[in-house]
Amino acid sequence: METLVIKPGIRAIVADLARQLQVSEDKVVQQAVVEYAEKIRKKKKLMSFAGILKDDEADDILQTIQKSRVDKELEPCL
Repeated sequence: METLVIKPGIRAIVADLARQLQVSEDKVVQQAVVEYAEKIRKKKKLMSFAGILKDDEADDILQTIQKSRVDKELEPCL
């Protein structure tokens, strides 16, 4: 098994988050890995649909998603 090397900048971010959240650095890293794995799993699930859509259908869906994301980002500012 290889040793995991964490760069100083990442280490500082982990330490800062641990301090802010009042949890151990191990917990911060564990949670980050779990959330990253979930994000990748969702992306793979979404990509399984990539080949079944026509270009115009895919473009319409992408535009809808992007518009929805913009709306959500703007709502708290109102």
